[in-house]
Amino acid sequence: MTNPIKRLRSILSAKGTIIDMGDFLYNLGENDLISHWEEDDIRSKRNYSEKMDAVFTILLRKNPTSTEEKLIKILEAMEREDIVERWENGSASRGNPSSRRDLLLANEGILKDRLDVEVVSTELLKSGVLSQGDLDEIMTPRERKEKRTVLWAKLLTKIDPRGFEKLLEALTQAKQGDVTEELRSQERSIYKGKPHIGNVLLDSIPSDEDLRRIAPKLKESWHEWESLGRELGLGSDAIDRIKSKTRSHNSERPMRTTYLLLREWKKSSPKDRPSTFRALHEALCNQGMDTSGLIALLCKKNCEDIKECL
Repeated sequence: MTNPIKRLRSILSAKGTIIDMGDFLYNLGENDLISHWEEDDIRSKRNYSEKMDAVFTILLRKNPTSTEEKLIKILEAMEREDIVERWENGSASRGNPSSRRDLLLANEGILKDRLDVEVVSTELLKSGVLSQGDLDEIMTPRERKEKRTVLWAKLLTKIDPRGFEKLLEALTQAKQGDVTEELRSQERSIYKGKPHIGNVLLDSIPSDEDLRRIAPKLKESWHEWESLGRELGLGSDAIDRIKSKTRSHNSERPMRTTYLLLREWKKSSPKDRPSTFRALHEALCNQGMDTSGLIALLCKKNCEDIKECL
């Protein structure tokens, strides 16, 4: 029969599972499963994975039966019945996340239990992910756990590449680096080694017809086209060429200027930074510009896959 402690290690190492390491270590010490010096040594490890490895290096040397009983009590005290249930049912995985939204859903427990809601919400307001109305709604409940639940629900509707990056930055500002690191690791593994039609499309180069369809949808960038151009990697010479072409028509046509910008970008992009749909989406995000038009066009090609990739 499999050692139950090994089975728990498998569960806690599965993608989508994070526990409050500080609380976990404190409870292990209180239940005499690790010594004070062992706790200090584990806390000094660089990251969440190394700490978890160090914990189970110690636990696997102990009596499985008595250790299992103590660990169940610890997890129940931490209100992690979800882990206890999977442990008792012999299920190591709750399913690998396949999108950023899935990733948040998979980590619902830790985010609701651990988010420093005041710091994270304030940082997300500063970065534009949350509005003042969102912040007011989050801060209305008296109980902190309720505030975390409202914030988590808000995040589910706002996760795109930029929003996810800002969430990780906010967690870092809140000194919750272990959560940041685990979410980052899970994000990187979502598409690793998997052929995915959405990623194939995003990494493809738009046709001239695509550019003609995209330009009218980028209204926000029409008068900020130079900033977008520089974000896309265009130099002063390319910017001047576009200005020269627009002047030659004796009238200011912002949509045409944006189209010329996109065409110049496609023509001049180096091999190590190709002019892909993904690169354009990232440039728009970095400039804080509206991406809904671009996403709408991409969704006509393959909506569900694009939503998963963004």
